[in-house]
Amino acid sequence: MKIRSYLALWASGSVALCLAAAPHLNAWPVREQQTIQKTFTLSGASMQLVVKNVNGWVHVTGIGGSQVHVTAHKTIRAETDSDVQQAKREVHLDMTDQAGTVTVAYHGPNHSGHRTYNVRYDIDVQVPRNARTDVGTVNGPIVVGGVAGHFDVHSVNGAVAMTGIAGSGDVHTVNGAISVHFTRNPSAASSFKTVNGAVDAYFQKGLAADLRFQTLHGGIYSDFDVSSTAAANASASVEHNGKFVYRSSRIGTARVGAGGPELSFDTLNGSIRLHREQ
Repeated sequence: MKIRSYLALWASGSVALCLAAAPHLNAWPVREQQTIQKTFTLSGASMQLVVKNVNGWVHVTGIGGSQVHVTAHKTIRAETDSDVQQAKREVHLDMTDQAGTVTVAYHGPNHSGHRTYNVRYDIDVQVPRNARTDVGTVNGPIVVGGVAGHFDVHSVNGAVAMTGIAGSGDVHTVNGAISVHFTRNPSAASSFKTVNGAVDAYFQKGLAADLRFQTLHGGIYSDFDVSSTAAANASASVEHNGKFVYRSSRIGTARVGAGGPELSFDTLNGSIRLHREQ
């Protein structure tokens, strides 16, 4: 199941339970913690990491070699000891290795009802840097560093920060900012989308791409010399303090250099900024 459809499924079920329980967390007196560690070896041409979390952050770091190291920090907050035992029966983290893919997946009730516990997994993963990374959570931020393969990164309530990126892919969240630093400019189509938050993308010199922008409440700024590619743009870009600014256009297309892969930037409440790394 793709991360995107997975998140939609949880949003209609157990995610609602987690969000409903959140205001009561500080009032619940019982807390239990556990650290889970596991190591896998990836093999084959199509190495892939899939993380499907619900409550908690996800940190992914690219490393050399072929091993995947997973460390999950589990925290149960509950009203009583019996609620803790119920949480242990109903919620767990599955880790599997099959056909060159390591999957780390949160499993819990997906039906409505009152819950007097909350289970959170904060997940750290070290993965071969050239592996494909499909990473998602619902309630929590995502941090990815040093990966060079294709990426598919999704959150709902959390920011996404990526550094040392040399691949291409999609980054989507709903409530949170997006920041991506590329050490090598994307060679394939990529998208960066949020609803409530800014989008900041950092590229290397010599960027050549076709750009698509959309924002409602925010500006569009670029360190790169860009040219309009559509007469439908509401206004031409102007230069201000060394940056190219679309003063009134909130939906538009542009080209950097000779053009290339399509890079799409989309937010409702926030600005879009394209930075040039020095």
